[in-house]
Amino acid sequence: MDYSLSSRVDFLFDYQIQFVEQSSGKRNSHLKTGFGFEFELSNDVELDVIFYLDRVAEPVSSINTVAPKPNDYSLVFSLGYDF
Repeated sequence: MDYSLSSRVDFLFDYQIQFVEQSSGKRNSHLKTGFGFEFELSNDVELDVIFYLDRVAEPVSSINTVAPKPNDYSLVFSLGYDF
């Protein structure tokens, strides 16, 4: 879902879930949400702030290793210019 809150601010929300085999973690989720801002100086410059969450319901470890944590978080800042 991509929704315009105003002429200069956009909101993004995307959630996906996959049901996989037990050996692959059972359920894999991916969340992407954030905001896009256009600067007043120029409509060609945009700043995006996006939060990502990836989750594996039941992480699987390799032989003789510790199982990974189920959640992986990221916060991404990007600056773009349209010309």
